[in-house]
Formats: sequence, C-alpha cells, structure tokens
Amino acid sequence: MVKIVPLLGLICLPYAGIAQRTAWSAGVLGSYGHYKFNPAERQFGQYQLHIYGVEPLDMWRFGVFARTSLGKPTSPWFVQAELDRSGRNAHAQLENLTPAGNSLDFTISSPGARIRRYDLAVLLGVRPLRSSVRLLAGPVVSYMSRRELLRDNYTWDSRGPFTPYRRIEEAFYRGFNRVTVGYQVGVGVEFWRVSLDLRRENNLTPVVGQVRYEGATYRANLTGNLWMLTLGARVWEKGPTDKKEAN
Repeated sequence: MVKIVPLLGLICLPYAGIAQRTAWSAGVLGSYGHYKFNPAERQFGQYQLHIYGVEPLDMWRFGVFARTSLGKPTSPWFVQAELDRSGRNAHAQLENLTPAGNSLDFTISSPGARIRRYDLAVLLGVRPLRSSVRLLAGPVVSYMSRRELLRDNYTWDSRGPFTPYRRIEEAFYRGFNRVTVGYQVGVGVEFWRVSLDLRRENNLTPVVGQVRYEGATYRANLTGNLWMLTLGARVWEKGPTDKKEAN
C-alpha cells in the first residue's frame, strides 16, 4: 500500500495547482483499509495471555467533510473536519503462556467481534509549495455504536478444557470501550474536486480497557492501528467574495 503514494505523485504532477483554492468547501468521502491489534501480554486470573492480531482485517468508512482555508483563501494551510460511519472486525489471538502441564494449554484464534463506530476527525492540512500534494494530521474521537461477537464454525462442550478460554474471549470483547481517542497522519494528492490520501491511524486511549473475568476486573489497555486509503470528492464550495482578499 505504501508504494501507491509515489505512483500517485507521478500521475498527478501535471495537475499540480489545478485544485481550486476556496474559502469553504464540503463533500463526501470513503475509506478502505486494514486494522490490527498491537501485541501485548496480560494476566486474566491464573492465565498469562499473549494477545496479538493474527492478520490485518478489513475496515471501511463513509462520511462527509467540511474544509476551510486558514488565513487567505489562497493559503496552503487548511482545516478539514470529517464525520463518518465506520465498520471493522476486531480479531485477536489469545495464547496461553502459563507453565507447561496446565490443564488449559491453548493457542486458538478468536472468532472476533464486529464493530460499528461513528468517527469525528479534525485534521490540519498543508499543501507544500502550493502544489496538489497535501499532508494531514489531527485527532480522531470515535464512539462505538454496535458490538457483535462472532462465533466460529464448530460447537464446544461447556464442560470441555477450552471452556475457560471461551469465557476469557467473551470477557475480552465485552471490554471494548465505547469512546476512544486517536490520531491520523496522512499524505495524498488533490486535483480538480477529488482527493486521494494514504492515512495511518493509531490509538491514544485503549480500545479494550478493563476486562471483567470470573468476578474480578483486569486492566487490558490494548490498542490497535490501521492503514487506509481515503477518497474524497468536493460537492459544494464557496469562494472569496472580495477579490482583494483572495490576492
């Protein structure tokens, strides 16, 4: 995915400076990317678990944005606010690190959980040398509106050796925080009314905070990260009313 950025730059160099500089604009956007947990080791009761993302999972988002120039309408600096609806599948692997011979010795991939969120981002952007290339960075606040535990394709005996694991798994995904804070950084190109960015998002607050297991509360403090491609299109814009102001 990282290789896409140089290619985009070469393609869009002829269009440098074509993107209109307006005082205000608004539009729609969509993203596709990959999400993954950052690895960590946590204690749940008698079990020391290694928690990590098995593989990147798909994520998507659709939303709207509003943008305004900082200073003069022709300024290379701008602020862009984004509000979107996003979805992803959270998938972690829980590996038991307790001593050999323990009755529960497992390394099983968790079915995961389906997450739906509302995200609000406020990004500061700049167009270096007033070109069509743009850099963005800023905070993101997310609200989890839906969490659905996914189940694997096999059934399990409630009296079997993996019963504690299934209980830990359920407690783990029920520990997802409703509200999280993170940040985005990105680079992209803009020409005419269309923009295309490659962005990275990281958590500043935990995705999974406190986990309740067998009547006790454990601090998980797990975070995640994602890479995504974001395509935006301006559908409304307002230019400067005073020609002197635009100069």
